[in-house]
Amino acid sequence: MSTLHPPVRWPRRWPLALLALPAGVATWSGWVGLGEMTGFGPVKLLPGIADTVVINSAVTLPIGVEAYAAFALSAWLTSAPVSAGTRRFARASALAALGLGMFGQVAFHLLEVAGASKAPAAVTVLVSCLPVLVLGLGAALAHMLHRDRLAAQTSPSRAPGATVRAATAAAPAGDPDPAGPAGPDHEPEPDPAGPGPGRGPGRGPGRGAPGRETAAPPGAAPAHGGPGLIPAPAPAPAPAHGGLIPAPAGGPSLIPAPAGDPGLTPASAPVPASQPESPPALVPVGRAGGPRSRAEGVATSVALASLPSDADRIRTALTVLGADAAPAQVIDWLRDHGVSVAPANVKSVTRRERARRAQAESLGRVVSLTTRRTEP
Repeated sequence: MSTLHPPVRWPRRWPLALLALPAGVATWSGWVGLGEMTGFGPVKLLPGIADTVVINSAVTLPIGVEAYAAFALSAWLTSAPVSAGTRRFARASALAALGLGMFGQVAFHLLEVAGASKAPAAVTVLVSCLPVLVLGLGAALAHMLHRDRLAAQTSPSRAPGATVRAATAAAPAGDPDPAGPAGPDHEPEPDPAGPGPGRGPGRGPGRGAPGRETAAPPGAAPAHGGPGLIPAPAPAPAPAHGGLIPAPAGGPSLIPAPAGDPGLTPASAPVPASQPESPPALVPVGRAGGPRSRAEGVATSVALASLPSDADRIRTALTVLGADAAPAQVIDWLRDHGVSVAPANVKSVTRRERARRAQAESLGRVVSLTTRRTEP
């Protein structure tokens, strides 16, 4: 049986500062020196307004080229659900920016060793185009990332039960109940020997033992992701108004009942040819849902791990716990299933989901009022 592994310790990122410090000094000096050889130099930013504000334009080269290389690398290697086109563009432009950085360092050192005070015309043309080129690449990559972020946020939410169904499909072969829960589309195989000690009705030998799922009796529904039964909702009682019975769908609201018939009698409504199977509801487990079985925890953890982003995992937690769940409850529920997310992300996604629900409720009220006013 698969087990949950404790959170792993990832390498720290602070050594990157030690690596970037000497590299930054070397690339800064190389780009500034090459810029001065290609016409970059002191420039008055506000001539006639503030003549004392002077800056050496050569410093724009290391900032633009090296900063864009780091930005494109982060977009290429991110775990966010960016599109394949965005990732390819980020990879190609990151490698190109790193190549331009190496070219600038090589060109400066060769010219410096040769004792040249001015760069050749070809080098001057290429270096003078770098600021505009970097600006265009950076703007294009930023727009592509923004487009992918909006597409991920506006994608339709997963239907209730989709998480548990995906987890059941991806569950390992050693799960406690490989036969799966009984339902309207799954009839249990009859036991030739008949029910006996330690056997559930209609199941094989030993299927009725503790910890194993048995066929769901009438009035109960099998719990998804683990053993146990969830009581099915009780039928609603008939209202105590004599002389009337509900009319079938599509007819008048009430029709007279036969004489002498006290109370309401359910009228036979036409049964549609095929009714879509309602998706199974998610079973709240963990701190907010009470005790849980190992199978439920494994199934939910597998489903959460298969989601593409933390935003989808947070939406799944809100589906289980309810949209009014506090961010701390969402964080605790995800941590119980081996998922660690930043509190800021939980607050942001929770705020957006509540705003979306409020907007949907407002739209529903407007549609309801409009329908009432248009009715004769």
